[in-house]
Amino acid sequence: MKNKNKKNIALVLIVLSILLVLAINLANAEFWGCFSKGDKINYCNPNIPDRTASSSNYKLCMDEYDETNKCYSPGNWNVCNTLSGACSGTGGGGGGEIDTVAPILTLTSPINNSIYTSRNVPFSFTLNEKSDVYYLDMVNGKGKWTKVCSDCISYSKSRSLKDGQNNLQFKAVDRNDNEAYLNRHFFVDSKAPKITTTNPRKGFANGVFNVIFAEDNPANIVLHYGNSNTGMNEKTLNLNNDCRDAKTKKICDTNVSLLSYNDQQIQYWFIVRDIAGNTDDSKIINLNVDSSAPIINKINYTIDKNKVTFRINVTEQNLDSIDYLDNFDSRPRWRTICSKLKDGICEKKLTLKTGSHPINIRALDDAGNIIVSLINVEV
Repeated sequence: MKNKNKKNIALVLIVLSILLVLAINLANAEFWGCFSKGDKINYCNPNIPDRTASSSNYKLCMDEYDETNKCYSPGNWNVCNTLSGACSGTGGGGGGEIDTVAPILTLTSPINNSIYTSRNVPFSFTLNEKSDVYYLDMVNGKGKWTKVCSDCISYSKSRSLKDGQNNLQFKAVDRNDNEAYLNRHFFVDSKAPKITTTNPRKGFANGVFNVIFAEDNPANIVLHYGNSNTGMNEKTLNLNNDCRDAKTKKICDTNVSLLSYNDQQIQYWFIVRDIAGNTDDSKIINLNVDSSAPIINKINYTIDKNKVTFRINVTEQNLDSIDYLDNFDSRPRWRTICSKLKDGICEKKLTLKTGSHPINIRALDDAGNIIVSLINVEV
């Protein structure tokens, strides 16, 4: 009887040992399966409804992952709660470990340091995983992120940006809130230059030219001038030395020699180009060339009390005026003596106060050429 009891006790111990091993193995089979928001979780048991992860780092207690059928068997939560909070890779391809790697954002447009001629700048990029993508305008955005797309893997559309320097930061955020950043610097110049005025507009040219235009980002300004007989020439203006700002416009002045075109007719025009390659051409203007200043051959005068009669001999085909400036006056200013010549002579009687009169005599032609002589008259 005693031997039988001993056998029963031994048998019970063996069974308990087997159950203990099974319990240990069962406990070791449990694991935390972690999922990203939107991941679908398939259960192998058709009576257990599948579910979708509703948040990032979504955790479920699992017992087994079927690699072949890509499905899970639910685990014992009491056992999982005795485990650490870390996710296990036991679950296999469906959702084992937490994603801690940032998405890879490949940005093909905008291109760094490029110039765009339209405010509609193409945004084009691809990602290695589904992510939300944003951009921050670091010049005009006031610190606000603008969403480009949600849960996207690629994108190719245009966005309207402001003219001028643009500095954008792109951000891609995957389902586990891992972030990747890229920066792009580029320039937008969508407005072509607009020439409003050129001078001279009619009459004669003496080599002095002027252009007024509207353009925030000029790259170069070229004056074209000449004729088919003597040939065409051009001059590139210096933006720093020849131009100045005037409110919303720019004014540029230049001077060229027209000696080879003297007494001929020329045409001229300006071309203004901005940094984006946009251009504007001014109207072609035809002018007669007079690059020679008038010649004052001789100045005679006679005095009768306080009456002074001037007789000035001048050589000039295109005379505009002959003027004088009396430095004896309290407020000296130019006054016209003659506006035309008679046989090359300008004659005029003036009344002057008693005293010594340093007088400038000026001859001006229609092209703007000037010559000045100084005489001293004692009255």
